[in-house]
Amino acid sequence: MKTIFVITIVFSVSFLVNSCTNNDSSVKNQSLSSFSPTTLAEDTNTEEETIRFLEDRVKRDPDDMICYNMLGERYLKRLRETGNLTYLSLAEKAANESIRVLPPERNITGLSLMAVTKYSSHEFTVARDQAEKLITLQPDQIYSYQVLGDALLELGEYEKAISIFKKMEKLGDDSPNAKFTLAIRVARIEKLKGSIAKAETSLLEALNIALSMKSPSRELIAWSSAQLADHYFSIGDYNKAETYYQQAL
Repeated sequence: MKTIFVITIVFSVSFLVNSCTNNDSSVKNQSLSSFSPTTLAEDTNTEEETIRFLEDRVKRDPDDMICYNMLGERYLKRLRETGNLTYLSLAEKAANESIRVLPPERNITGLSLMAVTKYSSHEFTVARDQAEKLITLQPDQIYSYQVLGDALLELGEYEKAISIFKKMEKLGDDSPNAKFTLAIRVARIEKLKGSIAKAETSLLEALNIALSMKSPSRELIAWSSAQLADHYFSIGDYNKAETYYQQAL
């Protein structure tokens, strides 16, 4: 079974669109017989109801690109929450359909969704190439550098990854999500360099950012707490590890 890489997909929410709209009438209408609702256990859950709504929407309108992007983002969210790899396959299908409707050059969100699904599927070379295309299309967006840096790390190209993260920092995005994203990556780089204390500082910074957000995200708090717990467990500080594991629950 593939390991789920959540470092990138945790932050896909802020990049993807938040509403459905009609698509350009010049796009050719194509059928989507293979895109059917999934069978999942938690149909009463609000998120599942939203997924059902979006699945029904794209069945009625197979060229609703924005709904595909929203659907893909929600599949990735459910992937993070459940670990069910079916959602990863569905997210990739949604990304493919989005790009079918409108090519990447005019569909940045669809391209970013595809890059994330490829990264999560361990197709790091493809994810890197798509992230580079994202940067070409939107050189001032922190998200594009985030995906590229993550892919480079997994490919073992550490110096290139560090360079990309430095560029990401220079973009000067002061939003809490951007600061959180950068702190997590600094922690990972420091740990790879053997700077355990600096890695811990950055992980604590990330958790504090998550806790101090205007509308704190339970997902980010739980995830950063788990990262801290893993860190303390790896260095033998089991009491702190237990504390943060409990906080992550």
